[in-house]
Amino acid sequence: MIRPLAFALAALLPLAPAASAQTADERDPLLYVLEDDDSRVYLFGSIHLLDAASYPLPDDVEAAYADAEALAFEIDMSDLATIQQAVMARAQYADGRTLQEALGEERFAQLDSLSSMLGLPGAALTSYEPWAVQLTLAGLGVQALGYNAQNGVDVHFTTRARADAKPILALETADEQTAIFDEMPETAQIAWLAEMLDEWDEQAATFERLIAAWRSGDAEALAALLNDMPADVRPALLHDRNARWVPQIEGMLAGDDDVLVIVGAGHLVGEGSVVEMLRAKGYTLTRQ
Repeated sequence: MIRPLAFALAALLPLAPAASAQTADERDPLLYVLEDDDSRVYLFGSIHLLDAASYPLPDDVEAAYADAEALAFEIDMSDLATIQQAVMARAQYADGRTLQEALGEERFAQLDSLSSMLGLPGAALTSYEPWAVQLTLAGLGVQALGYNAQNGVDVHFTTRARADAKPILALETADEQTAIFDEMPETAQIAWLAEMLDEWDEQAATFERLIAAWRSGDAEALAALLNDMPADVRPALLHDRNARWVPQIEGMLAGDDDVLVIVGAGHLVGEGSVVEMLRAKGYTLTRQ
C-alpha cells in the first residue's frame, strides 16, 4: 500500500542533504505582526519538513509563541487519523483506471526506477492518482535525506501548544486541503509529477538554497523558489487558498486573543501572498 505523507500536502518541497546548522541569533525569520487596540496576529512562514539542527528557533519566534493565546495552522496536525483518512479517501482512482495508463509506459518506467530506489516499487503505486504519488515520493526522498515532518515547524508548535493547553485553530480541514490536489485536472497532476521526475537530480542544490533563504528570511528568494511550480497548479495551491485565509485572519484580529498563525512560507511571499492581500486591504504588517 502507498504510504501517503499527509504532512507533505502543504510542504511541496524539493529534496536536500542535511543543511548546515545555524545559531538562532543568526536567523531572521519570516515573521510579521498586525495589531489593533486589543490584539495581535503574528504570521510566521514555516518549512513543513526540517531537521533537528533547525532548532532552537530565533528569539522573535519564541516571543511570538509566548505571547500567543492560540495558534492557527493550515490544518490541525494533531489529528493524524483524520488527515490520513482524508488523504486515502481521495488518493486512489475511483474509476478503475491505473497510474500506468495515465502516465504511459515510458513515463511509468521512469517512475518505477525512482520509486524503487526509494523502497516503494511502481507496482505498489498503480491505483493511486499522480498528485498522491508525487507528494509521497517527494516526502520519502526528504525523509531519506534526514528531513521529516516531526522536525517541521508545524509539528514542533502543535506539540508545544498541546502541552501548554493553547487552543489550536485550522484555516482549512484536512479534506479541504486534500481536495485541492485531488480536484486538479489530471493533465496538471501528470505535468507536476513529470517535472519532479525529470528534475530529481537537481533538487538537492535547490533545497539548500531554500533552507538558506528561509533561515535568513529572504522573502524574494523564497518567492522565487517556493512559487516555482507549473502555472496551472499555482493558483489552487497558493493564491486561492490565501484569499480564503485572509478573512479568517481578519476575524482573529477582530477578536481579543493574540494568535500565532503558522503557514508555509510560500504563502507569505510573492505576488498574491497573504501579506500582500492584507496590505491591499489597508492593514499594516510589521516585519519582526
